[in-house]
Amino acid sequence: MAYLFALFVPRMTGAGGGGIVNLLLVVALLGIIAAIAIPSLLRARVAANESAAISEITTVVGAEAEYARQHERFASIACLAALPGCDGVPANPPLLPAELASDLPRHGYRHALKLGAGNATQFAYTAVPVTAGQTGRRSFCADSSGRLAFSSGEETLTGDGASCNPTLAPLGGS
Repeated sequence: MAYLFALFVPRMTGAGGGGIVNLLLVVALLGIIAAIAIPSLLRARVAANESAAISEITTVVGAEAEYARQHERFASIACLAALPGCDGVPANPPLLPAELASDLPRHGYRHALKLGAGNATQFAYTAVPVTAGQTGRRSFCADSSGRLAFSSGEETLTGDGASCNPTLAPLGGS
């Protein structure tokens, strides 16, 4: 690559130096390289955000399964993280890190847990991109059945509020 740049670097020998033409060629070459590299970097960032969202979903599903094994019902994120103000018996020790209990977007996604009415025998956990197409291309949903699914469009993620919409495509093709 250095030899390619050397062709365009202004030379300081001779009367005219290297001239503005060589400088413009260097700027054009850098612009072409940037035009190729920037979209690739953006695609890599979107893929990393989606991977982080899937990882968080599987962490929450695992924590809910363990809580249900201990208490025969599902719990809010606050209970899983054993935070004060829990609406039930907090997990002890905490089943989730406290940062996952925050309502703030993480890795370009908004996360939400919906519990079933009554004794919370169902849940659905969703992750939706903050800016569709820029922070993520797909939305994700996992529910108490263990199903992890995604949507690439405007589909509703949850059918009855406490389970994933059955029309969503399963993640991993299964």
